[in-house]
Amino acid sequence: MPLDAALQQLIDRTGISLAYSNTLVRDRRVYCQAQDVTSEVLLRCVLSGTSIDYVQTSGGTYVLVPALRAPKVYGTLVGTVVDAVTGEPLPDAHVLLADAGAGATTNPAGRFAFPEVLTGQHRVIVSYVGYQSVVDSVRVRKRGVQSLRVALPPQPIRTPPLIVDGLQRRRPSTRFGRGQQSAEALARLRSSGTPDVLRTVGQQAGVATARVNVDVSIQGERPGSYLTLLDGVPVRQPVVLGGLLSAFSPLSLERVTTHKAGFPARYGSHSAGVLAATHDLNRPDLSHASVSIDPVSANMRAEARWGPTARRAGAAAVAARTSVWPVYEAPALQQRLESWTAPDPLLAAQWMPGGSAGEGSFTHQETSALSFWDVHGAVRQALTPFQTLEASVYAGVNALETHTAALRTGAPDRVLAGAGRTDWSNRLVQMRHLWAVNARTTLATQAYISEGHSQMQVGMLDVTMQPTILEDGVRVVSPPLEAMDHATQRNGLRTWGGSATVDVSLTPHYQLTAALEPKAYSASVRLRNRFLGALAYDVNTWHMASFAEVKASWPTGISATMGSRFTYLPARQTVYAEPRALVRYDASAAWGTIALRGAAGLYRMFVMQSEVSNTGPMAAVPTMQFWLPLDASLAPPRAYHTAFDVLWEPTSHWTLRLETYAKWQSRSLTIDYPALVRATPFADARAAPLQSVGQASAFMTAARGRSFGASVTVERAQEAFAGGMTLALQRVRQRYPGRFGGRWVPAPWEKPVQLDAYVSRSVGWGVRAGARWRGSWGQTWALRQSYYDYLALTETSVLPEPLNLRAPGRQQLAPYRRLDLTVRGTWRLGTTNVYVEAGVLNVLNRENPFDWSAYPAASGYAFQKRVLPGRRLSALVRLQY
Repeated sequence: MPLDAALQQLIDRTGISLAYSNTLVRDRRVYCQAQDVTSEVLLRCVLSGTSIDYVQTSGGTYVLVPALRAPKVYGTLVGTVVDAVTGEPLPDAHVLLADAGAGATTNPAGRFAFPEVLTGQHRVIVSYVGYQSVVDSVRVRKRGVQSLRVALPPQPIRTPPLIVDGLQRRRPSTRFGRGQQSAEALARLRSSGTPDVLRTVGQQAGVATARVNVDVSIQGERPGSYLTLLDGVPVRQPVVLGGLLSAFSPLSLERVTTHKAGFPARYGSHSAGVLAATHDLNRPDLSHASVSIDPVSANMRAEARWGPTARRAGAAAVAARTSVWPVYEAPALQQRLESWTAPDPLLAAQWMPGGSAGEGSFTHQETSALSFWDVHGAVRQALTPFQTLEASVYAGVNALETHTAALRTGAPDRVLAGAGRTDWSNRLVQMRHLWAVNARTTLATQAYISEGHSQMQVGMLDVTMQPTILEDGVRVVSPPLEAMDHATQRNGLRTWGGSATVDVSLTPHYQLTAALEPKAYSASVRLRNRFLGALAYDVNTWHMASFAEVKASWPTGISATMGSRFTYLPARQTVYAEPRALVRYDASAAWGTIALRGAAGLYRMFVMQSEVSNTGPMAAVPTMQFWLPLDASLAPPRAYHTAFDVLWEPTSHWTLRLETYAKWQSRSLTIDYPALVRATPFADARAAPLQSVGQASAFMTAARGRSFGASVTVERAQEAFAGGMTLALQRVRQRYPGRFGGRWVPAPWEKPVQLDAYVSRSVGWGVRAGARWRGSWGQTWALRQSYYDYLALTETSVLPEPLNLRAPGRQQLAPYRRLDLTVRGTWRLGTTNVYVEAGVLNVLNRENPFDWSAYPAASGYAFQKRVLPGRRLSALVRLQY
């Protein structure tokens, strides 16, 4: 309050004798809080910071006089704010230096700093939603640094239910260029199988998923060409297979963030984008453990916290998952495998003597063995109030084996026996140290090892025999895979890496971040099939990467990030730069809040990713991905990104969002099928001589691509009702050397038009009902991928107009449409939370095709489509206690 008003209250309440000039106290404001003190102490409190002092006469009257002027002396106050129970740092807590009129918020590590504070005693007030406010006193020393640790006791706030409309931060534009999926969203069912991280990510604007292996395409890039990180560590084999298998346990992750076009330098080198997942160490609704069951897997999570003080505070969590296929084979998933393993006559002909496809399609019977498990562990321990150690481990193993017997229509004595086995495994270990060095600087160091292995084998045997005909079809026990003529694909990549990242607040408006990231690789690939022969390649190398980035923000609402990555490849003795920039703008007015973002940059890849099509005529897995670090024979892939986004929130309930992007891939790497595919395939792949190649250019070649697109999202969120709709348009073109006449052709993963709409409503008693509709139109490359990659390049391929493999844009799939209805509820039973989710998927029972097979017929060629599952049920039950 004004100083003269404070002095008058002092006189009225204490009866103190006080004399002063009105001119002396005019236009001065003061802050004072005191209790049970003497009048003189109270006077001293009122005059604090006013440059006014007092003297006392012999009669006891206090006379106010100007204070003797002396040079101001400053010190520094730094501190951290933590949870008083768990010791967890509290980001974005409010810290008020009351008598100095200054305030600050804590950073993600719970740190705050006041670089210039007058020496002497100061009162600090700390507040945070959901915690009791704390008032403390601290004395700042002359030209010294005073540290303060504030522990806030939890104080839950009881309020009516709230709807959080997105991850809104102080500046809405921080939401641009990325999408984020929470732990709750990741644990929901997206199909009739197990909760799937990538399927959940695929529901974001600008992100699409393949229909079989559910790999992600980020804004027009090839599926799989993004980088997957878990706690900052690359995971190179994040296998996903349409509800049968998924990469990570849904109970282990805190969030998954998708970084799209124009992402800053700190997030790495990758031409498509980045999926960054983090382990979850603090689930507020979980006290001890959680278990869940779905049609494919059983999941468990347990966690513990200890040490209420900063020096001993820590937390740990473990999550594990295993398949239940040996106990329960979900009918919907079994139907899915039967569709995927439908024999293809043209590919089967390549495995038969004479190579004749013959007329007629196949009836077949399939049996499968599915198994997987994964384990996640994470721990965090505070070493000091300003240093924390974190570590995590992950291991996952997935295996799918299928056996198929097929009977050709009209040839009851001709049986084809086929088998396939695919294995994936991933492991990683990482440790990270976080240190708040001083008021302006934080340092993070990390070391890790990550490895991924994959193997695919497909085999086929042409058997002339009289099968046993049963009512449900052909029942034949196929021979072991090793006894068949089989093809193999293997890949292994081990990565050792580390990083040291420093973050410096130069001023309140400028922040500098820089890092050094050494990496070493050991990798191998093995390919063997009738079309390619047998290839072996091994590489061991290392890279040195770094980046520097400056972030600036101004009170006008404008902020900018400028930076670049630098990577040294010793094999090519070259340093590659990747400059990037983005600008954001935020404004609020009577018509609502608006945010803009523009971004551009150069993006390279130093670990190339590609895939080889499966040649098996009865293969459940269409392609196998592999990863290899670059050697001297290949220059890094290169892509240019531009993006422009708009967000408008006219009210607290409505959101309108526009995202646009354009990408130019001046260089990408792909399998060199024209150089590798033999004009006359081997009669037996096992007889192909092994060819060891010393350079990746022997089987890889450079291609080009371009893509652009836009998406519009409209959402409304209220307490009882939520709904939204996203329309996404894209155009993706690729040019493959030596293929399709050198023309630009639509990309196999292009989805020209996608529409996604949802509604969700609370119906009471802890239950919420919802519906989601998805559709896509215009996807080409309708035939099996192997047709384009292999058959189109052999002398024996037959290419009539309906089967023109040199024009993949002409074969277009029927539109994809699917409507799902779901109900989920949460209830409290004693000390246990019960979560139940059930749904009817594909309510309209549409037979959505994902590719075609062709076979000779009397009138030329006929087509047989493989379809995704029709109407089916899904269910999930979770207990938390």
